[in-house]
Amino acid sequence: MWIYHASGTLEPAGDFGALIEIDPQTAEASTIPAGTNQTVAIAFNSFADGRGFSLARQLRKDHGSAVTLIATGHVLPDQARHAFQSGFDSILISDKDMERYGRDAWDTALQNAVGSLYLGEASGGGIWARRQSESNNAAATPQTSTSSPQQAGLH
Repeated sequence: MWIYHASGTLEPAGDFGALIEIDPQTAEASTIPAGTNQTVAIAFNSFADGRGFSLARQLRKDHGSAVTLIATGHVLPDQARHAFQSGFDSILISDKDMERYGRDAWDTALQNAVGSLYLGEASGGGIWARRQSESNNAAATPQTSTSSPQQAGLH
């Protein structure tokens, strides 16, 4: 097993000590008592189930840095950046997944995040910003017509 941290470091997974394991299909953020200073593992039973991200965000909001959040189970490399943005500190990667995807896939996912494409985190622009700017410019530009009122059907 491997542990991939939000900083981009990868190391063999060690002993986590006392670990609270949560299944986001059945658990709620209130499962963790206030003031808990524990390591919490949130299991992803499927890479297509995003409830773990929502649960991590809520736990991070409720507990701040008092909890260490680890994503376990079916997490794909291209979900790494979102996992860290949702509040996870680390992702536990099986030996099988590390062999299948390789270290480069995890690093690339952090560097070439969807956010940099759509939100322009890396460049200050991106698709969303460009479309928003174009939309604002179009709304601010008065439309002129070259037709007379008679040609437009207004008499």
